[in-house]
Amino acid sequence: MLISIIWKLFFISQCLMQRNNAYEAFSQQDEAAYIDAFSTLIKDSYSAPLPQDLAATCKNQNQATVSTVKSITTSMLSSDLQIFCGTESICTIPDGFTVTMNSNLNVAALVLSGSLVWNDVSQSSSDQWLCAGYIAVRYLLYSLTRN
Repeated sequence: MLISIIWKLFFISQCLMQRNNAYEAFSQQDEAAYIDAFSTLIKDSYSAPLPQDLAATCKNQNQATVSTVKSITTSMLSSDLQIFCGTESICTIPDGFTVTMNSNLNVAALVLSGSLVWNDVSQSSSDQWLCAGYIAVRYLLYSLTRN
């Protein structure tokens, strides 16, 4: 229920825009109107080309059936998580554990109940990325801080 509320708030906040002092918002029932207005809604968005190694690595992600699930039992760096999970496992970060993104991460899937820290201090490269067939997040607390 909480996740549903958070996603609805996120959806509404992402769709809320100001144009000539008028606000537009879309409810879940307004899918067709949202799709019709999508190009206008994102026209001011920033887009950059994907790093070449990300596009090559993630192009066919999640094409095979994955049955191996690996769950960490201690907090760790993403470089260690990559070794632990590999590229063909569903990688789980349980509640109470933290993974700090210090390198690219390529896993079949990521299930996040704990924390994923990714900031200017931990990031080791300007083209650092995370690739997963899907990412399931139990609770979302998003904090963006840039220097």
